[in-house]
Amino acid sequence: MRFGSGIFFSGCCFDLFLFLIFFFYLLGTICLESFNFGDFFRGSEVIFFLILFLFFFIDFILYLLVLLNLLCNLRIFRNLIFF
Repeated sequence: MRFGSGIFFSGCCFDLFLFLIFFFYLLGTICLESFNFGDFFRGSEVIFFLILFLFFFIDFILYLLVLLNLLCNLRIFRNLIFF
């Protein structure tokens, strides 16, 4: 159980790290290209990073749902949530 939760936690942190990299990359690209949106949406590199950003965002949400499920299964949190 502890070994599996360690793998889960490291995967969640790594996924959050990649999510933040792609988020700030896209934010910087949008800010730099805000005056010319036609070229922004034609760039295949930006579309590629947008797909990766969405993938890691969905993956991070799934990690959070699994973490919520693990917390609800713990006896302490179950008593706090459901009284």
